[in-house]
Amino acid sequence: MNTKEINISLTIKLKIDVPESMSEREIKDNISSNFESVFNHSGDEGRRISYYELESVEVMDNMEALLKEPGWVKAVYQVSEADKQTVLLENFKRKNGQADFDQVEKMVVKDESGQWKEIEPVQTYTFEKSGENTVYIRFRDITEIPVFAFYGCMALKEIELPGTVHSIGESAFRDCKKMEFIYIPDSVGTIGESAFSCCRMLKGVLIPDCLKIIQDYTFLGCCSIGEIIIPQSVTEIGDGAFMKCRKLKKINIPHTVRKIGETLFSGCLQLSSIVIEAPITKIGSSFASRCGNLKNLVLPDTLQEIGRYAFSECRSLDKIILPAALSKISVWAFGDDGLPFDITSLAKVAPAIDGDRFPNRLSVGALRIPEGSTGYDTWIEALGTRWVLEYIKQES
Repeated sequence: MNTKEINISLTIKLKIDVPESMSEREIKDNISSNFESVFNHSGDEGRRISYYELESVEVMDNMEALLKEPGWVKAVYQVSEADKQTVLLENFKRKNGQADFDQVEKMVVKDESGQWKEIEPVQTYTFEKSGENTVYIRFRDITEIPVFAFYGCMALKEIELPGTVHSIGESAFRDCKKMEFIYIPDSVGTIGESAFSCCRMLKGVLIPDCLKIIQDYTFLGCCSIGEIIIPQSVTEIGDGAFMKCRKLKKINIPHTVRKIGETLFSGCLQLSSIVIEAPITKIGSSFASRCGNLKNLVLPDTLQEIGRYAFSECRSLDKIILPAALSKISVWAFGDDGLPFDITSLAKVAPAIDGDRFPNRLSVGALRIPEGSTGYDTWIEALGTRWVLEYIKQES
């Protein structure tokens, strides 16, 4: 066998971790003087290439390049000076009472000098500085944010999910009391029950266009949300989904929704307008109870029943139009204050009042009913002589 010497010129890019104090020139010189590489071809010991001279090296920031790859969750934590140990992740699948971080592939944080560094997946981390600190987290199954993943992370301020995420697990961000912002990509089609409940500082959230179901208590207690747009992809809204969203001012339920839960807007103190375009037949119990600022209420033509306490303690609701299909108003549907002062009922047969009880304000008001309608004698008697009765002429 003849040995041949071949001169080859190579350009090699290396991703390396080096001491912060070492300059790029020193790095290159050090690698060039010590570089020696032997490439062995498996199964053929006779083929060997020896190479001793390095022409050039491009030094790259390993972490910066890594973070440019898709699939990272970006989380910003507001760390106090007094307590820099911060809960990063909480309540993963438990083993012997301990969190199991097999689902977390990598965690990357910045050190005090501003350099990125990788850390072992941990539940809590002690930051070197107070204020805002960014952590990048990569789950092994980045298509899903696991159940209870960030539950109770009190310092979490912002979160940005990658476009690879398709679902957010139950209570994934529950009780993140400092979280102000979350970016949910349009790729998310499933959000679990109570996913964002009690996120008191959450100021706004854009519900993705492909979401079909808003689960029970998804935004319960999100006191700072002022506006929510329900996309037309949504077909179902669960119990208490927006309960106690105290700064929510108006809501429109689109025509695509086929089912809505109970206590949906209960305790939304600043809610002034509810427009229901959805062709539902029943409004459940305590649907919008304790919405003291509610003034505008638009009910769908398909509505047949209003549940118990649905609009109790809605003291600003002075005017209402009851649709023609309505046949039942449950007891205390409008609470102790009774029906509004100005009622227009389009039903030709008076809707029944549960328990023969007709709560009213015993004050001056107006009742409008269709000409030729029947069954309103009980209404007229209960409302009293100070109410004005008017008849709506039927179009020929």
